[in-house]
Amino acid sequence: MFKARFLLLILPLSLFAQAFSDPFNNTGSATPPPHNLAHLNCHKQQRIIAEHIPFVDIRFVGMIQRGENRLILFSEPTQQVFQAKQGDFISQQRLQIQQISAQHIQLFDWQQSLSCEQPKTLFIHF
Repeated sequence: MFKARFLLLILPLSLFAQAFSDPFNNTGSATPPPHNLAHLNCHKQQRIIAEHIPFVDIRFVGMIQRGENRLILFSEPTQQVFQAKQGDFISQQRLQIQQISAQHIQLFDWQQSLSCEQPKTLFIHF
């Protein structure tokens, strides 16, 4: 009998407490972002050249050098030509142009990075 009364008293109190809890308090309920979406936070404010084109569809056309500055020219399947410089991001994969030399282009792949500190490095040799 005592247990039944105690439960009848506790049950409404617990429902009352949940009804008036802070709906904006997310402590304890926060979940980390999925691993495959971590790259979206790396350099998300940067402009992306040819952002709707997969990297495999991009073709290297040439390089322009003006003094110490180098630009690369590349095209996509509809033959539209883009130019990019060191530091720019290209393609759907958001590859960052790290270095342009006379022998190769070095790219950073931030999607393969577990953090925003150590990206995978890709090279295009010509």
